[in-house]
Amino acid sequence: MTDRLVALGDSFSCGEGVGLQFTLDQTWVGLLSSSLGLEMDIVAAPGETAGELRQHQLAVALERSSALATLLVGLNDTIRLDYDAVATRANIAAVVTELCAAYPVVLVGRWHDPLSMFTLPSAARTMMANRIGTVNLAIDEAIAANDRAVCLDLGSLDALRHRWAWAVDRIHPSLSGHRVIAAAAAHALRGHFPWQAPVPMCVPDEKITAFAETRWAIRHGAPWLAQRLRKAVLPAAANVVARNDRAAVGEPGPGGDVPRAQQLANR
Repeated sequence: MTDRLVALGDSFSCGEGVGLQFTLDQTWVGLLSSSLGLEMDIVAAPGETAGELRQHQLAVALERSSALATLLVGLNDTIRLDYDAVATRANIAAVVTELCAAYPVVLVGRWHDPLSMFTLPSAARTMMANRIGTVNLAIDEAIAANDRAVCLDLGSLDALRHRWAWAVDRIHPSLSGHRVIAAAAAHALRGHFPWQAPVPMCVPDEKITAFAETRWAIRHGAPWLAQRLRKAVLPAAANVVARNDRAAVGEPGPGGDVPRAQQLANR
């Protein structure tokens, strides 16, 4: 049976983003599997958080245990309104530990600064930096606790600080960005797979124009943002309104507790 590279993660690994689609052989895991002479097996799915990966992808990956597993997850956790650092840490630790028990080598990615290509208010940048910091700390702890884990540090790759390394949305890697990540992954694994072939040379893609970015934002970015607002922000706002309405009429809340104002009025 041919040894496989089994890839877990999100859109960074499966090549599918909002308004973006790379063929699997163009992704960093596809390039890496070719370099190592391994059959590619993609379990990764776009938009998955660490908890969703643990629920949806882990069991599948454990059934397909082979030569190498790759894991790049956590970025989607940081953009959720209900981000929970403790839960994310626990999910990352559990996934890495179980993968290391089943695979001889597990390549685990830690994150770069995902806002490096954006101009944003300092408050938003600080919040994201703090969240990425907690995710990377969880990844570092999981790697340190498992001898079979190998680190792929995206934050250490100078090439990813250039605009050409990123697709039109400025979030997902461009074709050149995928090559950069694949080459770094192959380098990190050189002691485990000494027979590997070189990853194709990184040639910066054609410059992305402001027009292309604007067209992507209108056709894909804005609808995606609107959908997230409907699914997350609007229900949260509705809950606040409902709580205020119950408090105004003195009805019990979801837990059955009578609002404090009504308790005082009943005395």
